[in-house]
Amino acid sequence: PPSLVYDLESLLESGLASDVTFIVGEEMEEMKAHKPILIARCPVPILSEETMHLKEINVPDVDPDYFRELLRFIYTDQISQEALEEMADELLAAANRFGLSRLK
Repeated sequence: PPSLVYDLESLLESGLASDVTFIVGEEMEEMKAHKPILIARCPVPILSEETMHLKEINVPDVDPDYFRELLRFIYTDQISQEALEEMADELLAAANRFGLSRLK
């Protein structure tokens, strides 16, 4: 059944009405997102004054799988058990970097 979490995850996965694309990792994988959601959900912004106006933001030093899980958590407050087991250290670093105490 539809819920806010389901709807936000669907919005992230579809990229519908996205207004920013992250170009992630050495693979240069594109990940679409929504600036208002990122601003509202991250105490320490992923977007800075310098990047707020950009439509594409390069994130070359982050693994795409890790960044995808980070976005999913920002949108839904949920993380899969598999991601926790495989990326615990990276997710803890993200929690500290972006002020996501609810991820700790």
